[in-house]
Amino acid sequence: MADITVDQAIEAIKTAATEIPADKFIDYSTILDVHLSYSREAFSIGDQVKLLGALEDVLAQHPELGTNIAWDLVSVLLPFLDEPEQDDASADARKTKAESLLKTVVEIGNPKEVILKIQQLLSQLNFSLDTDDEEESGHTDDEEYSDDEEETIKRRPIADPRAVLHQRNALLRFHSLLTLLSTAHIRLQTNFPSRFLSNSLTALLSAFTRSVAVLTTTSTTTLLSSILAFIEFLPATRALTIPPRPPLPPRSATGSFLKAMSAPSTPTIPSPISPSTPQESIPELEIDTVEKETRRAESRLEVRLLQAFILTLFELFALRCRHEANGTTTRGVNFAYSARYEAQRNPARTVKDGILTVDESDGSLFTRYDSSAEELLVLANKLGVNSEDLLDALTKEDEDVSDDEEAEISHPRTSLDIPFPKVGSALLLARRLFKGEKFPPRVTLFPDHAKVVETFFNGGLGAEDHARDTAVVDAVLFLGLYAADTTGELGTAKDEDVIQYLQTISMLSATFPSPSIRYCAKQLLQTVLGLHPQEFFALTFYKSTLENCPLENLKTVVVAMLKDNIVTALRSDTESVFSKPELLTIIRPFVFPDLRNQDLGVYRKNEKGELETLKQRINLLHFLTSDATAKEKLGVDGEFAKQVAVEFLAPVKELVEGGDVEMLGFLVGGLRM
Repeated sequence: MADITVDQAIEAIKTAATEIPADKFIDYSTILDVHLSYSREAFSIGDQVKLLGALEDVLAQHPELGTNIAWDLVSVLLPFLDEPEQDDASADARKTKAESLLKTVVEIGNPKEVILKIQQLLSQLNFSLDTDDEEESGHTDDEEYSDDEEETIKRRPIADPRAVLHQRNALLRFHSLLTLLSTAHIRLQTNFPSRFLSNSLTALLSAFTRSVAVLTTTSTTTLLSSILAFIEFLPATRALTIPPRPPLPPRSATGSFLKAMSAPSTPTIPSPISPSTPQESIPELEIDTVEKETRRAESRLEVRLLQAFILTLFELFALRCRHEANGTTTRGVNFAYSARYEAQRNPARTVKDGILTVDESDGSLFTRYDSSAEELLVLANKLGVNSEDLLDALTKEDEDVSDDEEAEISHPRTSLDIPFPKVGSALLLARRLFKGEKFPPRVTLFPDHAKVVETFFNGGLGAEDHARDTAVVDAVLFLGLYAADTTGELGTAKDEDVIQYLQTISMLSATFPSPSIRYCAKQLLQTVLGLHPQEFFALTFYKSTLENCPLENLKTVVVAMLKDNIVTALRSDTESVFSKPELLTIIRPFVFPDLRNQDLGVYRKNEKGELETLKQRINLLHFLTSDATAKEKLGVDGEFAKQVAVEFLAPVKELVEGGDVEMLGFLVGGLRM
């Protein structure tokens, strides 16, 4: 369009508002869009403020026109909120004027149309300048990692000032759209508000998913708090939290009321439809009943949508939020429920990495994460999320839905059509139980926790993506420790089911990157083994693992657990197989195997961690031969010592004396056999 001045633009929009018929509002909307878009490119910010002021006058003078074009004005006015690249004294005035206009259009416009436009804008909102480039090249933050690769991203500071400004403006737009959406939902009058609510929640999840991949921790937690505030202010939420008005007092005088109450009377039960009721009123009663039930069903549907939304939001935050520390960024949050709970169970022991290591220059990140999780829990409580429902979501299999049925159901018909997401259910249930629920559900090891383990890990680490998500593994381990403490039994579980369960937990104890997770998995493993009515079951598990498992890391854990069992039994007055002389005869073949005819080169190469397992075996042998109680109760100095010295220790000494494995020298040198 040819160069025009701000005065010409003002005259154009005022004249068009007067001359264009009311039913041609689309034409006026187009004219307005052209002039406002042109102003952002050609006019100074001060002139843009003048043009916005003129639009304010037009909307006041032509209310019908304003109502008809309000939905379109949301997208046209939103860019005027942006901070300019260069400092300008009029920038604040422009932002204030744009905010005022947006507030006006959302209040005068058709709420249904306005909501649809806001949903569209939220779905299109980008928080990174290079988002489009990444999508075109196929590169996203959701990359695939090999089993031995740390999911750690080098921290790449945003050096481009344009990128910093773009991200800040995206946040401004998001918060503004959230405010507008809240107002529009409050104004919405429809028999089926859940349909609009469902689409709004979907748009919010879409925007939050994109934002959490690029925003800093502070921005992400702030964004999350804003979304939760929006949910809390929705009519469906307020209906749950605002107490109903008390009934009005009786109209009769107090004395008359008391007299009526004390007078004898024959109680009667009024019939909804008495013989004297006119027949034409029956349909009205039926219609009224149907309408009330429809409204109640719709309210239940809205609440269920919000409950599922909170759980999904918890999942996105826990799995995708960036943890920034020591110049690197890792994806996902460790709430350390299992480590903190284990520290409470055994305060005398030190849990490695029990609380996240925090970069002091960034403040207490763990506190921010924990506060956000607490906000999610508080709102979930207000929405009436039931712990039994969370447990059901984790332990019950999902119903299979055919492609035809899935395509047919575009919107849930009832609250029962909305399942709770499993990850969010695990995270919320873990937090609720960790914080101490007044009436907690009964969580059993078998079958409840075994099903939870099967759900997320499918019987083996790495079988599902969630087996590498710290937040999920932490929550699952906490639930296991909690179940073991509160029920204290395995129930009627079959041994083969217990073994499969233990194999999964033992994999976590051996291979998970986090030291605190490995420690807690080991504690759960030992606890479950200790709950089995037969102590020989634990020995059978140890023997099977040491003889058949290909993972040396797991063998190392098992030998350490065996030592813990022996130490505990020797210090206890209770009779145990782990404190009897027969133990050495049982464990010698698989804990201290005959190495004379084996290829010792595997320890020199140490390709699979064989050396660590060997060190753990020697460490156990060192304890058995140096501890006075062990020597007395187990009879270490007898036939056991002779066989181990010849079959196991002599080949190990050859490795040390040959200088092949220097690290074994100290351990072997301390042995007295």
